[in-house]
Formats: sequence, C-alpha cells, structure tokens
Amino acid sequence: PESTYLLWLDVSRLNISMNDLQERLIKIGNVAIMDGATYGGNGELFLRYNIGCPKSKVIEGLNRLMLSI
Repeated sequence: PESTYLLWLDVSRLNISMNDLQERLIKIGNVAIMDGATYGGNGELFLRYNIGCPKSKVIEGLNRLMLSI
C-alpha cells in the first residue's frame, strides 16, 4: 500500500499532440503506453507507464520510448 508499479510520465513539454505521440511510440519505439486522459483529471498531459516487471524490461521500454520522441 506504500508503493505502486505505475509511473506517470509528464509529456507536457514535448509540444506534440497525444495522438501523434501515441502513433510514434507504437510505430517507432514499438511501445504501447496508456494515454493518461483515460484516467480523467489532467491526465492528457501524462503517459501511464507500468514498471511492474524486471528492471531490464523497464530500461528497455524507456530506451525505446526515448527513441520515439
């Protein structure tokens, strides 16, 4: 209860629409990350990133994410 396996990534400074970002993540980085708008509030400025996996997978996903933006 004192921790989580979900990370919220602030993408507000990328100056790209969420639709374009999602498309790039899928086509370039082969990464599927949930748009935070799905969860309400100001979620449209965030991506939800699941880190409930081995550290090597978290790092690989982050590297592919960075290649996409």
